[in-house]
Amino acid sequence: MTRSSMVPCSVVSTSLPPERFDKDIWTRGLSRAATIAVPARFTYKAGVVYKSMASHVLLAACRQDEFAREISSTDQITRGAFTACLVKQLYQEDLSSITYSTLLGLIPALAQQHPQCEGVNKHRLLFNGVISARR
Repeated sequence: MTRSSMVPCSVVSTSLPPERFDKDIWTRGLSRAATIAVPARFTYKAGVVYKSMASHVLLAACRQDEFAREISSTDQITRGAFTACLVKQLYQEDLSSITYSTLLGLIPALAQQHPQCEGVNKHRLLFNGVISARR
């Protein structure tokens, strides 16, 4: 994709999510005593839990200091450049044997944005390997 064909996209927000945002997800499987306070290992910044994520894998279109770019496809539909490349790559891979971080590494370089893969489980098989290879 050429630099001139991509348009920056952003959402401006001055507020952080509530302290207990998605608590039901990140406390799943913990004892009642462990759910009383937000675990110290979780660090909130701009509403996203970063590297210490124990239960999620974050795939992001760009770094925090960049804008995600949008592109117009041949059918004149505007899509996120990262999403378009990710979906295309998903159709080309054997989803039963690829990890999140490997998948991200296979996506072609995007001008002015650097996709991110974060989380403790980023080296785990995509969808835990339950998606079979295409026939």
